[in-house]
Amino acid sequence: MGIDSRDPTMQALYDDPEDTKNPQSKPPPSQMFSTKQVAVGTFFFGPLAGSYYLKKNFAAFGRPAFGRQFFSLGVLYTMAYLVVMLSFLENDGVAILLTIVTTVLAGTIAAKSGMGTAAVAAAPSRQLHSWGHVIGAGILSVIGIFVLGFVTISLLSMFGITFDFEGLSE
Repeated sequence: MGIDSRDPTMQALYDDPEDTKNPQSKPPPSQMFSTKQVAVGTFFFGPLAGSYYLKKNFAAFGRPAFGRQFFSLGVLYTMAYLVVMLSFLENDGVAILLTIVTTVLAGTIAAKSGMGTAAVAAAPSRQLHSWGHVIGAGILSVIGIFVLGFVTISLLSMFGITFDFEGLSE
């Protein structure tokens, strides 16, 4: 009694996973965010979202370690961003300027790293994330920003640095 080689279930067990002729052995396409998705997501959801989008893009380009380092720097940037925003709460111009600078920075990094829509179209092994994924990741990022804000304010208050929130109600 032998193994019937025509049985596709049994044959799949013996197929070489590196076999590129077998369509079942091809890895699923890696998904990434377009430059426009990175910029729009960063503008509406903040620098933490932009760092996440770029981290995922670097991983899709085969550089996951760099993506993790970039995300770590993005968390530090977000904390600095929060300190600046808290320092200038009464001045809307600073908040808008900082948001625009962050958006341009994230979009430029995505474009200069070859993460544009043309790069995705040129490589059939890559696909764009949906806008729903951009929004979902952005909403989680906003929650993360609140947590980081709490951590940042707590750390600063340990060193005696406080912010005057009472003057905002006037």
